[in-house]
Amino acid sequence: MASTFGALEIFGVVFMLVILCSLLEKKKEKKQSEKVFFMLVVTVMASMLCDGVSWLSEKKAPDWFLYSTTFLSLIASGIIATMFAYYVVAVYKETEKLSWWFAHAVAIINAVGFISTLIFTVNGKLFTYVDGVMVNGELYIFVGASALVSNVFILVFVIAFSKGLEIRKLLAMVIFVAFPTVVYGLEYLLYGCTCTLVGTAIAVMVVYVMIQSEASLEERVLTQVMEKMANTDPLTGVYNRRVFEEKISGIEDSSKAGVIFCDLNGLKKVNDTYGHKAGDEMIFNFISLLKEHFDEKEFFRISGDEFVIVLENHEAEEFGEKLSRLDRSMAIHGNMASLGSAFGKRGFAMQLVEEAEKNMYISKARYYETNGQR
Repeated sequence: MASTFGALEIFGVVFMLVILCSLLEKKKEKKQSEKVFFMLVVTVMASMLCDGVSWLSEKKAPDWFLYSTTFLSLIASGIIATMFAYYVVAVYKETEKLSWWFAHAVAIINAVGFISTLIFTVNGKLFTYVDGVMVNGELYIFVGASALVSNVFILVFVIAFSKGLEIRKLLAMVIFVAFPTVVYGLEYLLYGCTCTLVGTAIAVMVVYVMIQSEASLEERVLTQVMEKMANTDPLTGVYNRRVFEEKISGIEDSSKAGVIFCDLNGLKKVNDTYGHKAGDEMIFNFISLLKEHFDEKEFFRISGDEFVIVLENHEAEEFGEKLSRLDRSMAIHGNMASLGSAFGKRGFAMQLVEEAEKNMYISKARYYETNGQR
């Protein structure tokens, strides 16, 4: 039986270690609740390790070692309850203006429990070891009493301040308090085994899945949003100069590429005459036209009225066909942009861009000669 309980505790330690590794992968700047939850997981893992080693060491280890590990495992429930009280308050403090008074009160309750456990361990009223086997003392039934009282207080606190708290978080907190409490009752009233820490580990996993993993998801979403903001033009949402430069530098040396440099005609005049709203509409109309001919990963807004199209792994004929189709679309839509193009190998990527830009200016000069406006 002892080896079974010990193996179960060690198995729980592995699960806690997995959660710890997941938490360590997160960003360096953590919320207060995330920091407390991390310490909570560490505490549960250390407690289960002590308890598991205690079970597995029966009849094998010296008495001082058995007493030490058993004592540490007995005070664990109070420490865990205290850590969870701080975690609950930290979660609430993210949306509510609360002080730490409740968590401090739980800490005091469990400090009393710690002192009582120490005294009754020393005088043998909690447990003793006979021939390397643990024998429960007359007061062993009261082990974890402070943690039970704390759990009741935490449950009342959670329910009292439940208004405004997400149902998911509320349910996770109730489960964390209720599950170890139920296991605590079952182990003494029905089976006489000690599985409170295992129940606590399961409760920690529930909290992690329902609350902390959600925070990880929110963090990933935020990272994606920040990355998108860094890589896209804020007005139009198309890729910006930063991504364009990465694109050019990332083209393989052996591949052929074509570049089309586009500059909107008369955008400044539209802005000055009709306002920037009309100018923005002109920009969006041009982007809609580009989307008809190219993938969104192939064109970039590198300045207010300048766009560059980069086509990788194209043969000259294919590139020419796409350029011709774009030219025809420009003519149909009133030549809203002047185009310049260049085609060649990667080794000349920046030269291709410069060449395409020069050709664009030649095209723009012809446009203004014909239309007489700037």
